[in-house]
Amino acid sequence: MTHSVWMRQAMPWLGPGFIHCVHEEATGALREDLDRLGFTEVTLDGARMTDAESFHAEAKRALRFPDYYGRNWDAFNECFGEIQFRRPTALVWTSADRLAAADLKTFAEAIAIFRSFQDKFAERDADSVEVAQPVQIELFLTGHGAAFRRPDDPLTPGWSL
Repeated sequence: MTHSVWMRQAMPWLGPGFIHCVHEEATGALREDLDRLGFTEVTLDGARMTDAESFHAEAKRALRFPDYYGRNWDAFNECFGEIQFRRPTALVWTSADRLAAADLKTFAEAIAIFRSFQDKFAERDADSVEVAQPVQIELFLTGHGAAFRRPDDPLTPGWSL
């Protein structure tokens, strides 16, 4: 990978994990940090998502999938794997808690697929993605509630860099 950021060191307020949960009130701080770290941001508007159909419609829009996108998980895997990410990329899914509350199955499937692609793009898995070189993909979920962090939230004891 030509450029990789250790997120726990660069943005310790996020805490540990592969999927970063950020409070809606902290999206400005998130975007400032992502810009400082050289990430390209792709925003998925969670306010538009209530079920699998609306998730796929928003994914098509945000990720600029082709018109022939079939709006199902097989098509998602194919189209997402064909994206040519050239720089570290932050997928910022705003209001992610809305789909989680409305359609937990679709939400969980989307998270699992995004997570699997993080590894595929980082390792240049030629069987799954079409990348010239490995690239870092990070997933940020924004929402409300205790699971979503702000920069001034205290870190849980035991978390360290």
